[in-house]
Amino acid sequence: MMRVHRSILVLAGVLAGLMAASALDAGAETKIEKEFPLAAGGAFVLQTDGGPVAVKGSDRATARIVITSRAEDVESLYDFKYETTPQLVKLVVKRKGSGVGSWFSWGRNDGLAFEVELPRGARCDVGTAGGPIAVSDMQAGVQADTSGGPIDLHRIRGPVSADTSGGPISIEDVDGSVNADTSGGPIRISKVTGDISADTSGGGIDIAEAGGQVTADTSGGPIAVRFASGNSKGGSLESSGGGITIAVDPAAKLTLDAESSGGSVSCDLPVTVVGERDRSELRGELNGGGAVLRARTSGGGIRISAR
Repeated sequence: MMRVHRSILVLAGVLAGLMAASALDAGAETKIEKEFPLAAGGAFVLQTDGGPVAVKGSDRATARIVITSRAEDVESLYDFKYETTPQLVKLVVKRKGSGVGSWFSWGRNDGLAFEVELPRGARCDVGTAGGPIAVSDMQAGVQADTSGGPIDLHRIRGPVSADTSGGPISIEDVDGSVNADTSGGPIRISKVTGDISADTSGGGIDIAEAGGQVTADTSGGPIAVRFASGNSKGGSLESSGGGITIAVDPAAKLTLDAESSGGSVSCDLPVTVVGERDRSELRGELNGGGAVLRARTSGGGIRISAR
């Protein structure tokens, strides 16, 4: 019995020591700063096992990376691998492998975070397994992928791709196409010149000033799309979790195909109806017809009006 008691005391002492070390780590901070030449037209790639990422374009001719952590020993927890050329700066961050020390540190919140400044003309490809992503003021393509947080992309001159399984997506002011996909939140997109594809199973979709064709699909909320003036490119909108509201330029040439099994379909525009008009569906031509604008919902009504 005495040996068991002593063993318990020893184990309690070890755990207390580990908790004390963790508390000290929480009060400490590691800061790593790196800077590498990167030409406009080059690419920046970051793949990390954890942490939020913030990227901003600037007039600099280098990629400046600032890594912070609440853990004093962050380089003992993660491997940081750099690959650099004038056309490419790549950083891969992997949590170190198994072992007793890794087991005890697995659940610790080490506060790993990344702040990056890039030449505006560089392409940006960022992926994290554990945090939000924010990218702004870039003049080339942006790809953002996270399995654990929201994505915010603003003022991008180039194609944009955003994918998250754990949060909302917000995209604004993009000169190019947009592809947004989330299984865990709403999507908000505005001021996009190119085609838009938005897909969510966990929230609504709100798109404003869409300059191209719009494809939107949700099983978790309503869809609202406001097409930019002069946009006659149509699209496909589908929801099983809410109604659909559409605003188009009255001068647009579109073929409308709208149907609801969960409500009525209304239209304030002078449409030439094709076939029989029914309260739950509408098929017709606006200004002689053109690209098809298709809308389907089983979770509410459909309203089409002038922007």
